[in-house]
Amino acid sequence: ARCVATLLHEMNRRGKDCRFGVVSMCI
Repeated sequence: ARCVATLLHEMNRRGKDCRFGVVSMCI
């Protein structure tokens, strides 16, 4: 859940490009 929250937060804050970085970090 924590990972998902961070992912959504970064996605809304920076955009789709940041999404990739967060996903890689989570996995």
